[in-house]
Parts: sequence; structure tokens; C-alpha cells
Amino acid sequence: MATALGLRTDPDARVLDRHRNPIPRLYACGNDADSVMASEYPGAGCQVGAGLIFGYLAARHAAR
Repeated sequence: MATALGLRTDPDARVLDRHRNPIPRLYACGNDADSVMASEYPGAGCQVGAGLIFGYLAARHAAR
């Protein structure tokens, strides 16, 4: 049994606290972040694309 629900993030992949405020310098992507497919897991590799995109977005945001 597994879950596809991870840490809540914003569009820059920053992890949000319980009040939906970004936690400074904390990012999540891939299986650590809340899935872009909600609680569904359609099959092996489905998080790869989201992990790559949100990893890129997190790196861009962190570099600013």
C-alpha cells in the first residue's frame, strides 16, 4: 500500500505550512510533493514528468 499524497506545495514547488504560507528554503517535487494527479497513481513512472518540471521550477526559484 502506498500513497500519492505528499507535502502541499505552491507553483514554485515551495512547501506550504498548515496556513498555506511557504516555508522558507524548503522545496518538494516528485513523490515528496502532493501529486498533480490528486490521490490517484495511474502507473509506474507517472511522477517522473512532474518531478522533472517541479524540480526545475524549484531550482529557478531558489536561484533568484
